[in-house]
Amino acid sequence: MGSGSSRMAKGFGIIYTDTKLLDHLVKIVIPLINVKSVPEEATFELPRMPDLPVIVLGTQTNDLDDYTNGFEDEKLASICFKH
Repeated sequence: MGSGSSRMAKGFGIIYTDTKLLDHLVKIVIPLINVKSVPEEATFELPRMPDLPVIVLGTQTNDLDDYTNGFEDEKLASICFKH
């Protein structure tokens, strides 16, 4: 195990030895800290429901509309003309 070639990782059809991976880490990845900024806290957005238009299921007939409006008119009249 002294040579480091006994451990290998496979990625995209290429086999990498642990020595090559360590070399890449030391020469490429770690120096990136000097070039790229590291945020203090991880930013994330929680998923939420999208804004959907209001959908009315079913319809009301004119008779029902007249009944409902008449009921509201009666209620209003009883309140306004209460003796």
